[in-house]
Amino acid sequence: MRSEEEVFYTILEFANATKAVRLVTLEGSRANSHIKKDRFQDYDISFFATPSDIEMLKTDERWLMHFGECVMMQKPESMELFPPDLREGWLSYLMLFSDGVRIDLTLIPLDDVGFYFAHDKLVRVLLDKDNLAPNRLVASDSDFWIPPLTQRSFEDCCNEFYWLYHNAFKEIIRDEILSANFYLNAMRETLLILLSWRVGLKTMKNKKCLKHRNIAHQTLDSIKTLQDTLDSKNPNAHNPKNSLTYHFHFSLGKHSKFLPQYLSKKSRKNLYKSFHLGAKKEAKKSLKCLDRIFHKNAKKLCKYDFTYPHYRRNVKRWCEILEQ
Repeated sequence: MRSEEEVFYTILEFANATKAVRLVTLEGSRANSHIKKDRFQDYDISFFATPSDIEMLKTDERWLMHFGECVMMQKPESMELFPPDLREGWLSYLMLFSDGVRIDLTLIPLDDVGFYFAHDKLVRVLLDKDNLAPNRLVASDSDFWIPPLTQRSFEDCCNEFYWLYHNAFKEIIRDEILSANFYLNAMRETLLILLSWRVGLKTMKNKKCLKHRNIAHQTLDSIKTLQDTLDSKNPNAHNPKNSLTYHFHFSLGKHSKFLPQYLSKKSRKNLYKSFHLGAKKEAKKSLKCLDRIFHKNAKKLCKYDFTYPHYRRNVKRWCEILEQ
């Protein structure tokens, strides 16, 4: 496998020799200084050119051979079954090379330079022939930080989890394992958000970070009387505690891949158990496992003055009706 230096040399050699390419950037994990480098990381590269030059490069793709022997390529903008999600006018080539290197190369119109830098902060400039990039550009993974935690977001997380729970439960009863797995996987995504908040709070506590509040702490006592006039059973009722907002200034990586590093051995084992989905019995165990982990960690968040709504109890009662 080529080294990073060799791959960058190959990319920049082509870009420097090709008049059409005016700006070259690197995105993704290789642009992120907070992520430990390894040889499996992709090279997410963008070339900026005029629309006419992009069309020229698209018409004759032999230039791609410069980057190595390609053993498989995907061109999302040419696909019918899986529609592309890039901005109109952008063109991408996802390439696997014979030496194990992967390069995801995107061609972007020069008119979209401003849009590009406004919407992607995790960027390093490799080549800028016309000084198009913003000055003092610093790559930041802030777009991938753990989402802020508020009472509303906590409640939304609980609501989504137990809404998915009832769907998964129904499909398991029907013995529709593929459909059940769809909902179980969605539940796990919601669980990962909850677990990321737990990690964020523990990290803040360890670093003795301060809480960020939308309403200053000293005013909480003065407005506490408002809570007494509202229905405490209503999870949406105003609660001074709901004014807390926690901001987390770090990322757990794509698909929460670094999350296990922050979990205990037992917690990791329990989380991995939720992936056993091969049959009805395993799917049912997975559902129980996901519920147990979510409930345990949701209760722990309540130590930080968050109110845990009663979705779990109500949904479980509803599911009991189906089993009768």
